[in-house]
Amino acid sequence: MPLRKEPGSLQKNTMITIVRNFDYLCYKAKTREEMCQMIYDESYLKVEGPFKNLPPLINLGLMDTVREVGRLRRHHLHSLVQAQIIDFTTSGVGETIYALDLLMERCRRLRRLDLSYLRTVGPPILIRLVPSLTQVTVLNLSMTETVDQVLELIGRHCPEIRELDISNTPITEAGLIRLSYDEENDRPMCQKLVKLAITGCVISARPVSFLLQYIPTLKEIDYDDIFQVFGVLQEWGLRLDNAEGCDKYHLRILNSTNEYVDPDNIALAIILCPYATNFTLSNAYIENEVLYKVMMMEHLTHLRITNCEAFTLNFQEGILPVLTVKGHQLLSLLLTNFTNVDIAAIGECCPRLQNLALSAIGVYEDIMYPREHCFTRLRNLEIWSSLTVESCNTTILRQLLCYCPDLRHLLVKCTDALSDKLLFDIWRENDMRHLSRLTIDTCPNVTASAIHHLLDMTNQLTLIRLWGCFFITKDDDIKFQRRIKEENCDLYLEWYCWDG
Repeated sequence: MPLRKEPGSLQKNTMITIVRNFDYLCYKAKTREEMCQMIYDESYLKVEGPFKNLPPLINLGLMDTVREVGRLRRHHLHSLVQAQIIDFTTSGVGETIYALDLLMERCRRLRRLDLSYLRTVGPPILIRLVPSLTQVTVLNLSMTETVDQVLELIGRHCPEIRELDISNTPITEAGLIRLSYDEENDRPMCQKLVKLAITGCVISARPVSFLLQYIPTLKEIDYDDIFQVFGVLQEWGLRLDNAEGCDKYHLRILNSTNEYVDPDNIALAIILCPYATNFTLSNAYIENEVLYKVMMMEHLTHLRITNCEAFTLNFQEGILPVLTVKGHQLLSLLLTNFTNVDIAAIGECCPRLQNLALSAIGVYEDIMYPREHCFTRLRNLEIWSSLTVESCNTTILRQLLCYCPDLRHLLVKCTDALSDKLLFDIWRENDMRHLSRLTIDTCPNVTASAIHHLLDMTNQLTLIRLWGCFFITKDDDIKFQRRIKEENCDLYLEWYCWDG
């Protein structure tokens, strides 16, 4: 059976009780009207409240509980935002301007601050806020009105910052340079920065190249064209024949979604980033031989390749040689838009594989029988197929699903071979005791019987999505929801009808 809803812990129930009686405990307000009057005449500001000297985790727990039952209002913030707070997020805060004023006034030891999606606050307020964040290590400004002046202040006033998210903000290329280099004092800044997200910003590769020079501690840059950054380095005189003697970067992730990638840039990136563990190449018009450079990545554990529309990459000639050399250390593999894929070869080459995603595969190479030693460590499996792909047959599905007892997340889309009978056979071999999330999308041969059988089994299900399955109707959904409620399952089930 899926996980059951359980009574809250003593701590959790205590938090809920405090929140439900917050007005009286903090302000002696016996009615809502009395509390509203105190807010209106601002007399609540004269009350210190009982939370001033509590440990920060207690205050954070109370704020999270308030968010669960409503929103953080002025009188909540006045009592709970105290000097000991080290972690704060504006999500679920009804008075964001007031909250930021309190942070500037009281919270000088703040370590983590999340302002993401805060569109109601303009640059002037952010410019006032940043100088007070001298101890911050994690700052999330994604989808905010962050501008170049804010980045400059972060560089000057946040020497401890390690993670910065400024994705989808209106910064310019000059802003990244002002973040990393103090021109007035001729010194680099943000020397402890490890992770930077700038996806969605209108930025070329040149300022990202400056970042690599000024901030050698960077391990992750969430940027969609990282290989072009090394093209800029080539313009500055760095070449393949002299790269070995240069200082190496600490980047762990090499990611590109650009259609046009220079093979020399890929080779240079691999040489200069010897600690890289993730390699992602999407929609690039490259030849199979370019992928052979990936064999040089000593610490490669995650490989994601999406073929371009011209199908310039081939599994047998491009992917398989890489898997033969590096497959033994891979933990994650994603292959998208290939004309054919050999599941047996992947299983033999990648014995440690935990995450596998296959999408838009034209033909799955036939296998005679499932091999028990393959895919035994899978935890996350996604198969995005098409009803016209007949080669994704029962043997392929048995190979992927029968021998992975630790499977946690499973998604199967548009697979005609998936049926009740097959699922029953698989569950006899592998009861999937750790399964937590299941998505079955447009699989016409799966019926409600299979789902009821799954609900009878021992597992850790918290989410089931049944989308577009012809034989699972609205009546079945009603029965599922009734059963989940009656059996007190801590499970969310989502159903959409067949729209074929």
